[in-house]
Amino acid sequence: MKQKFIIHGIYIMKSTLSALLFLLLSLPAHTNSNVIPFETLWKVDNNETVSITTYNYLSTPPKVTIDWGDSHIEEFISKQTRSLYENETVIKHTYIKKGVYKVKVYFIDSPVRFDNQTALKSILNWGNYSCYIVNGMFKNSGLERVDANGQPNCDDLSGMFRKARHFNDDINHWDMRKVTRISAMFLGAEIFNGNISDWDTSNIEYASNAFKDAKLFNGKISQWNTGNMSDVEYLFSGAEKFNQDLSQWDLTKVTNIDSLFYNAKSFKGPLPKLAINNITYARNAFYGASLLKVDLSDWSTNHINYCYHLVNPEDNKITLPSFKNCSITGIKTTP
Repeated sequence: MKQKFIIHGIYIMKSTLSALLFLLLSLPAHTNSNVIPFETLWKVDNNETVSITTYNYLSTPPKVTIDWGDSHIEEFISKQTRSLYENETVIKHTYIKKGVYKVKVYFIDSPVRFDNQTALKSILNWGNYSCYIVNGMFKNSGLERVDANGQPNCDDLSGMFRKARHFNDDINHWDMRKVTRISAMFLGAEIFNGNISDWDTSNIEYASNAFKDAKLFNGKISQWNTGNMSDVEYLFSGAEKFNQDLSQWDLTKVTNIDSLFYNAKSFKGPLPKLAINNITYARNAFYGASLLKVDLSDWSTNHINYCYHLVNPEDNKITLPSFKNCSITGIKTTP
């Protein structure tokens, strides 16, 4: 006798139920109906070819779908990747007609990159983006702004806008409470001067190179909570326009100030709070900060082992202490 089961008042034969279970188990891990796409805006010329790079670190390669916005949809499996730039999947597409297109990428657990894509102009929706790595995500791209609400679900934003040379947007609304790393976040983002003054930076530990070579950045970040920062080398190196009061910054956990204000040509001070007795590395810290005038003669330098070119040998605006364990070529120190 055939067995029957009752589901929500409906009789279903055992054989039928088995077939349904098999069908459900055979479905992909996700479908476009339950995935919010990563949505972007592109401006292309006639016959222009663009590309999107995907990669993943999962044992089961995920399905990725790209809707190019011109009635072309592409589905593929993102190959497993053991390290960045290894075994990536690069999907290319050529637009026949010049225009502005919304491109939607449907995926879960498959990071994407848009590096070198000058046609990319805006992020419209972060979708279900599961954050593994964002370093270089928009490198050398044409990204100008982020129109999406919120931000990626990441605690590590290192290198996110690295060398995004056209990016200059207000992202002050981003919730940064869980973020611990912003190293190289705006490195080489040459025109970036967006508002980020209200960010909650209380949990950020790693900020090295964050504004390195962000030549126009002069954001009002004087009130940032920096008490947990321990990694700040090259933080403002090459930030030629930066000149904000950092006297309220607490960098007492820092031991390495290598190139902290290197070539920060507009920076006049005051300096952040440092625990001088903890500093071991001070190479190039103020070299090229030609407008900085400060008296460092009371610094206790017993722990500093590297101080080469702490300042420019031709600069006489900084009064230096004496150094026992290192030397600054061509600079007279206090006796």
